[in-house]
Amino acid sequence: MSRSMYSLILSDRVVEAIDREAYRQQCNRSRMIERILAEYVGVETKEAQVRDMMEEIARLLSVHDRIQVLPNRETRSLVYQAPVRFKYNPTLRYRLEWQEVNGLHRAVLKIVSRTTSRPLADALEAFFLNMNRWEAEYAPFVQGKNRLFRNEGKGTIQFVKTLYTGSLAYDEMTRLLSRYLTMLNEAIEGYFSPAGEAKAREVVRRWGERERKEADQWK
Repeated sequence: MSRSMYSLILSDRVVEAIDREAYRQQCNRSRMIERILAEYVGVETKEAQVRDMMEEIARLLSVHDRIQVLPNRETRSLVYQAPVRFKYNPTLRYRLEWQEVNGLHRAVLKIVSRTTSRPLADALEAFFLNMNRWEAEYAPFVQGKNRLFRNEGKGTIQFVKTLYTGSLAYDEMTRLLSRYLTMLNEAIEGYFSPAGEAKAREVVRRWGERERKEADQWK
């Protein structure tokens, strides 16, 4: 949907109210006005499509007992967390972001753990490095490589992956992303279970076999 610049004459009180709502929803004034007008005249914008996609992914994830979808006012991201079966049951915080760069769409996943536990940080690092190998073996059609950032000074370890770059339809993206996020959670649970690495690898293998039938959609 192309965008152009228009001049509007609005009362100060209306603008103040729009600015308050824009601040509450964490967007700028122009985007807030467009959202209000689009909803009023029944036009579906890209932003509305992304919002619907994120809401549907959140619904699909929330059926899992150990995944907690967190409140989030941003329409282009989804935030949730899940515990790790490691001693004191720490949590991993997930953030799925939908970005638009030079006309292309990107789905970026960021996972953060804040921990001062060296054994936990080592285990998480080992898991994410293993995911690089397993995905290369079982799902080479998935675009993004896993990047790992470890900062022991701040007690953080972060995993970042660009899951998709392109212009795939939103309904297809909803299916692909929700299945990947579900698989990743199952793999982490398996890795930290008594079955360990073998269980996690099997989760990725089974997921890769299923996704291979639709591999062209990841490209």
